[in-house]
Amino acid sequence: MKQHAIHTGKILLLIILLILPTLSGCKDHHELDNLALVMATGIDMTDEGRIRISLQLFVPQTGQAQQSAGSTPIQNQSFVTTETGETITDAFNNITRRMSRRLFRGHNTVIVISTSVARDRLGEVLDYFQRMREIRQRTLLFVTDDKVSDILAAQSVLERNSSIALMKQERKHVNLETTIRDISLMKTRPNKPITIPCIKLTEDRTDPRKKVIDTVGSAIFSKEILNGRLNVRQTFGMLMMTGAFEDNIFSFSPRDEKGAISVDVQAVHVHVRPTIHQGQWILDVDLRGRGALVENSTHLDPMKNRDYAIIEESTGHFLSSVIHSGFHKSQKLNSDVYMTYQAFDRKYPAEFQKWEKHWPDIYRTIKLRIHPHIELIHSGAITD
Repeated sequence: MKQHAIHTGKILLLIILLILPTLSGCKDHHELDNLALVMATGIDMTDEGRIRISLQLFVPQTGQAQQSAGSTPIQNQSFVTTETGETITDAFNNITRRMSRRLFRGHNTVIVISTSVARDRLGEVLDYFQRMREIRQRTLLFVTDDKVSDILAAQSVLERNSSIALMKQERKHVNLETTIRDISLMKTRPNKPITIPCIKLTEDRTDPRKKVIDTVGSAIFSKEILNGRLNVRQTFGMLMMTGAFEDNIFSFSPRDEKGAISVDVQAVHVHVRPTIHQGQWILDVDLRGRGALVENSTHLDPMKNRDYAIIEESTGHFLSSVIHSGFHKSQKLNSDVYMTYQAFDRKYPAEFQKWEKHWPDIYRTIKLRIHPHIELIHSGAITD
């Protein structure tokens, strides 16, 4: 028995020795000391029409380099560098040539595009980043009127850099997240409707000397052409219609009432019912959701059944107006970012295929009818 165990052990050892030479180890590894991590990319144009690339770089340090005995930790490891070129690749190469470290774009979480580039060269930008294997398809895109290098250089109080702040802020506040992968899907739809969140540098209310990044709406495209924008409220309405809305506090004045109320709207669901009647394309929308009364400066008393019902009805009317406002704007911009085509394609596939190539003409004539049903789940009153 003992000899059998020894014999088995020798066989296992021989197998291990035979396998060891085939193990590749860390063949393609890169030492951190040789990398500059690209956290965000900004793209705009010079007055001469050249592409200008700005990169937010984070330079990782080894533990020994970060802090030696008796010294303080190294600060400001993130910085922004800028170069120009005839193309995006050319500008990137110009940055690479003057860097002592290899640029690694696997951590790139944000791409900020200037309005001038979005208007004239969005297709070129999307094509480039969709081809780059090193850049993740879940990278977020933004459009801005400001100088992109200023956006990337903005300091965040709570986060390590502006790219991380942008990523968390968009997810928390507006929830309009547009990634490279999302763009690829949007381009398969009729007339290629695309939405990208718009951001802007504004003064910090606590310190006017500093700037903070705010989301100010969404840029609307069709066939990769910038047609216009929706404001923040209209963007929320679009998100409700597409099922991407999570929650938000809206403040508004009920009809025939002085003052205003603030309602935390959540759990919004829509059910669409398309109809084609005598050549008129109609979309009926059942809008359901819940709301919690956060603030009330009106004479309405939520403890009274009549006033309670008025608050619910007023909230529904307000949300309907928000959706209508953005929808009519998108019709003027000729971009079906509300994805109404899906409803008509499901119910009237033959009719939709007949008009698919002329969908922008149909979309401009769609009649939208909203039927709101908002349930107030909390009156805001304090009870024992």
